[in-house]
Amino acid sequence: MLIYPMGFGNYEEVFTTINLVQTVYFRKAFTLQNAASVSYLAIILNYDNGAVVYLNGQEIKRLNLSYENIDYNTWALDGEKRIEAIALSSDQLKLLKEGMNVIAVELHQAQQDSADMFFDVRIIDPDPVVEFGEEWNYFDPGYCPEVQIQEKISGVNKQSGNEMPDRFQLYQNYPNPFNSSTVIRYHLEKTETVNLAIYDVQGKLVKTLVNDRQKTGIYSSVWDGKNKAGNEVSSGIYLCRLAISNSFKIRKIVYVR
Repeated sequence: MLIYPMGFGNYEEVFTTINLVQTVYFRKAFTLQNAASVSYLAIILNYDNGAVVYLNGQEIKRLNLSYENIDYNTWALDGEKRIEAIALSSDQLKLLKEGMNVIAVELHQAQQDSADMFFDVRIIDPDPVVEFGEEWNYFDPGYCPEVQIQEKISGVNKQSGNEMPDRFQLYQNYPNPFNSSTVIRYHLEKTETVNLAIYDVQGKLVKTLVNDRQKTGIYSSVWDGKNKAGNEVSSGIYLCRLAISNSFKIRKIVYVR
């Protein structure tokens, strides 16, 4: 199951809510076979605001941060949200190990934009090694970890105690736009009969994803860009409709072939 991007603030697609701090540390292990033969590897970072990227303990890139010495109290240079693709150089490729490798990202807030943070990563070689929305370890007390072991794992929204979400909600699909598959997430405040379906902009039913009775909780469903006959739909805007009892919510989905 995909675990949604991490962060805080006004990003609806954030699923794992981290502490509102200046700097957060993220870490993930991934496996490579025949690492010595890898001639291309790119890290695609979707982030807000600044970042330092490490591979197997070595810094490989700074994004929107000073090139002077930095620490956990260093601010990012500005408050923009960006997507950056980092293609490893030939020397950086030599850092790759056979078997388990570790990527770590130190994410820094910008002083003028301290109300939100966003983090998600994809790694390709050129096939996907790590996908957007996967599970990451993270450390968010606001100070530098003494050891490289994280205390938390992404995938659970922080709420008081074990409370469930307090309202019926349909989140924006992720990724959006998409050209392969997209994940649609929603939550229920109580047991309901749920209908989750995709419509075209003329209101014609394209595909029903869920039509069942479900208990209180958080759910996700995947749409692969196909209609109820199993044929690929045309590029364009579609409507995702979640209907529960006498209520419904709609989100726009953009499909690109």
